[in-house]
Amino acid sequence: MLWNSKGKPNAFLKVSYSLLAKFFFFAIAPFFSITAATVVLDPGHGGRYLYPYRLYGDKFDKASGGYLDRYREGARERGIYESEWMYALAQRIKSYLDKTLLPKGHSFFKSLLARYGKAPSKIKPVRSFLSRQPSYYVNYYKRREDLNEDFRLFDYENWRTGEKKLGTISRINSYCPELVVTLHLTETKVSPKGGLASVITPGYTTFELARQYIMAPENERSSFAQAFEKTPYANWFISEGGYNAWQSFLKDAWIYFTGYAPEKNGLHPKSWRGLRHNLISWSYAEDSEGIERPLWQIEGRFWERERSLAEKWRREGGEEGYGGDNFFASQQLLRFIRLGLFLNKVDSARSLPEIFPPYISTWAVPTFVNAVSAYLEVAHLGSKRDFQRISRHLEIYAQSISVGIYYLFYPFPLHQIKIQDRPLPKGVDFDKYREYPGGNYFTAVGPCWGMNHGP
Repeated sequence: MLWNSKGKPNAFLKVSYSLLAKFFFFAIAPFFSITAATVVLDPGHGGRYLYPYRLYGDKFDKASGGYLDRYREGARERGIYESEWMYALAQRIKSYLDKTLLPKGHSFFKSLLARYGKAPSKIKPVRSFLSRQPSYYVNYYKRREDLNEDFRLFDYENWRTGEKKLGTISRINSYCPELVVTLHLTETKVSPKGGLASVITPGYTTFELARQYIMAPENERSSFAQAFEKTPYANWFISEGGYNAWQSFLKDAWIYFTGYAPEKNGLHPKSWRGLRHNLISWSYAEDSEGIERPLWQIEGRFWERERSLAEKWRREGGEEGYGGDNFFASQQLLRFIRLGLFLNKVDSARSLPEIFPPYISTWAVPTFVNAVSAYLEVAHLGSKRDFQRISRHLEIYAQSISVGIYYLFYPFPLHQIKIQDRPLPKGVDFDKYREYPGGNYFTAVGPCWGMNHGP
């Protein structure tokens, strides 16, 4: 009998209750701990480029019922497919961070930290989620009617049912993360050592230079172009042949402000690309998608957000002198990759991959999340040395990025290693976002339901 004659639980039931309580505390509670740092690991791509892009692409346009942009499937080089390798890397990083959630994993994670510095006496929890499922080739036949289902950045409608489906950015925001780590490879050919790079986008202050240029009288425009040349963002990413950095900046600014790509002179609208902040599900979307609005209207929830102090923290200024906390977090993780390659004797101090200047443009993920966004190009596959590193030492990349993520939240003393570009002795000040006037900036992005429904 589980109950004695006085209606009280017997010894067996007391032990069962005790074991159940311990199970909840040690196994379940950490996943719901309000003190756990929250990270989304975002492996790039996942789908496939298919023609015509109006049927298979990304950026779903409600008015026309088709897609406005092609699907970008990512880099591939000699058997390495970016979407597959970065998903595998994200899985490995998650497996390490999950060690912080359970007491039985703490000793292992502490030993991992000890390779890089003086490990803390107590391990604090870091909760991590993946932004997507395995790439399209997994369950190919299930997905064959729409191979890009589950992999689009922006929301879209299901072919068969017309049901609205969440894109990757909306899923990321549903976790209300404090940090998003986006993982990419690139085919770019670089120096023999190979290289690492951050991907960043500036804030409203910088884009405002383009808006003022376009709105100004012709005889006053040159001053805004000159002002742009003096900013750290003058080395803008050129995505279209025949454009220079200034023209590329004007093009991206048009898309940012109006949803239109302009003519090459950057003064007149040419083709509709969609108001991207209305193509995702979050608290800043407007109800005006598909409705005519003044071309340069910058009023509403999204534009209040863009001009906010929190977005300046994320995307302007900061420890690196520009790029805000996004750039700082990205650079720190790249420095940890270098440190991991050195400590594990993959490279000497002289052969380590270089950290290249960032790729600067109006990238979607760093713009449309409230989290600190560390967007990484972890290898350049056009480099033989980088190809060898990523193909042979994926586990070391995973370990070093895991340690770097933990360090961004909970810095600890690092070993004094004599290599260039060591991690700086500080993490990100996440508390200023948590204690933001009006409430936690991370949770202001929308309802936080994703942690119970993640991939």
